[in-house]
Amino acid sequence: MRFACAKQPKLDPHAVRPAPTDDPGNRERGALAGDEHVDDDLRREGQGIRRLNEHAAERQVRRSSLPPLGRAFADELDFDVDGRTCVTTEIDQGSSFRRPDARMIPLLTVGEASNPSRVRESREAMWLALVPIGVAITLGLLLFPRQALPDAVPLPMPDPTGLARAAAVDHDLAEKARRESLPANIRALGSALRELHRVEVGAEPTRSVAQMRQAIDSLTAEALVGGDETLLRLRAVQLESFLAEARRFEATRTQSAELVSVAGGFVHSMQSEGWYDGRSFEASDAALRAMFKEMWNAVVGLDKRESFRPSLDEERALYALYLAHPHAAPAMRDAVAAARRGARDARTCEAVAVLQRTAVETWRIERISRLAAIDPQYPAAYARGIANLRRGEYARAADDLSAWLRDHPDGPLTLRAHNYLRAAVAASRVQ
Repeated sequence: MRFACAKQPKLDPHAVRPAPTDDPGNRERGALAGDEHVDDDLRREGQGIRRLNEHAAERQVRRSSLPPLGRAFADELDFDVDGRTCVTTEIDQGSSFRRPDARMIPLLTVGEASNPSRVRESREAMWLALVPIGVAITLGLLLFPRQALPDAVPLPMPDPTGLARAAAVDHDLAEKARRESLPANIRALGSALRELHRVEVGAEPTRSVAQMRQAIDSLTAEALVGGDETLLRLRAVQLESFLAEARRFEATRTQSAELVSVAGGFVHSMQSEGWYDGRSFEASDAALRAMFKEMWNAVVGLDKRESFRPSLDEERALYALYLAHPHAAPAMRDAVAAARRGARDARTCEAVAVLQRTAVETWRIERISRLAAIDPQYPAAYARGIANLRRGEYARAADDLSAWLRDHPDGPLTLRAHNYLRAAVAASRVQ
């Protein structure tokens, strides 16, 4: 096969059709006239030259029957040299005429190659061809084990059904308290609790906090004689009032007298712990329920009594808040604030940041241990390993992660545990 260049700007090469000039007689006459340019071997085999059909370009050739990807590659193969269209001549081997293969992909003209839409189609096809390669590379990088520093610990997952059941129990207790009048001593205890909260925030400085707590202890002991039921009803009534006022505060950003009476300095505490961003509380309804119950139990001295404890799912919701938004203990917070005020250069600022991170992770590790005591399903060793890795206790982190992998060689956390363990071991060697 030879390439011949035609000077016409657009040529339309296509399959040659039989013509009178292509009969053997014409080929013989052409050979006698010296028009047959073949070597001796081809001449001995009786080969002739097939006529090349060239005429003005027709835009719809067999290219239209190709699929989009084939057309795109055809566009890429269509080219010109020095402004000339490259076409082919075929040598017909044999004495008889042979038709070209109908499956042959014809070349495109110079005009089609310079068409912007064809060029764009070709580029899009090439990009599509690169998509599976890019996906394979990305997946390989994601699955390849590597050292990495974690940025969060796993959070406990409360069961929505369990949360709904606990809320329904509290609502039934509150409704029963509204239908049936509570005993006088229970009502007196409720009034004492409300007064204590107002005294704590300075809204009603009639008596000291110590005096109020002494009165509450006496009233609680008297109320327990009648059993837990009436005390649980009192707490349920105050719980529903607290939830309604907390959500109203989010909407209005104004702390009502009722919210102060049932929760005291709740808003100030949420702000200082970093759980209120000026618009809403970080805590869910379930976490707020558990938070109020634990506060109420601690005030009346019933935090060790099993029937007053929040449900396991409510505890999970509360600890999800603790672990997702940890903070340093109050004493450490003051120390970090003082150190930050005295920082004068980048090195000192970095040291303060390390001190703060260490204090935050120490507080989080304490909550992880408390959660592990009430929820055996929580991956405590894995979470402690992450927290110790973040606070720079690399040897302890390696021990925690190794313990987790021994007990859980397979599972959704295994790959990450191996990565974090590798990072902890490497960091401990440097340390």
